[in-house]
Amino acid sequence: MSMPELVIPEFRVPVSRLRVGVFIRLDDIKWYDHPFLFKSFKITNEKQLQILRQLAIQEVICVPARSDVLPLKEGPEESKPLEKVDSQDSLEELWKIKQERALRLKERQEEIARCEKRYAETQQQVSRLIKGITSGSTALVQEVGEFADTFSSYFLENADSALHLMRVSTQDEGLYHHAMNVTVLAMMLGKEVGLTPEEMKSLCQGALLHDIGKSRIDKKVALKEKGFTRAELDFLRLHPKYGVEILAALQNIPKPILIIVYQHHEAWN
Repeated sequence: MSMPELVIPEFRVPVSRLRVGVFIRLDDIKWYDHPFLFKSFKITNEKQLQILRQLAIQEVICVPARSDVLPLKEGPEESKPLEKVDSQDSLEELWKIKQERALRLKERQEEIARCEKRYAETQQQVSRLIKGITSGSTALVQEVGEFADTFSSYFLENADSALHLMRVSTQDEGLYHHAMNVTVLAMMLGKEVGLTPEEMKSLCQGALLHDIGKSRIDKKVALKEKGFTRAELDFLRLHPKYGVEILAALQNIPKPILIIVYQHHEAWN
């Protein structure tokens, strides 16, 4: 029987006993008070050791499980001085990189905040448009087209932020929220495959209205995710047909939109 592998727990170690290969965590100093990008990292060179000794800390946390070697033992025989290296340039470069990273993070947060506001506003507009189309409002058909003209330009320019919002969103994905997300993803894919502006407009409208047929299905069934009865599943599968019927009853609905709504559950073959 093989012996279980010994796992050394994390422990505090004086900075003076650190050496290249030790993985450390800086628990006693705030992120903005040291030049390293992360609070946890493996020491890879002598310059990092010099910089660590210049910081106003006495101890760090050693993480043996992620270290190549353990810190130096206590005692004069192993506590040799560091090699003389010029760490000043490295220190300045680390601070420069960190400041640039902090600026990028701030700009990224501001961009996500702007996108989040626009996302919420667009979500309300999507809800209003789908409800209006569902109720048979011909007047909103033109507005859906105008919406498609402006929708793609913003979210395609801020694709990363839009994807981030979709990924971290905690709200329930109801009919209108789902329509919004599908439209964003469809526009991203359309851009990648090189659709023309007119094709992109049709794709946007079709994606926006793809599930409009679910308005004829009981909400308990339409929003259900699993555990369908056979009757519920057969009923749910009719929603593309219902969607085309709702849209065909209106005037001036372009044919490509009807095709998207009718075929959005078809396999590629």
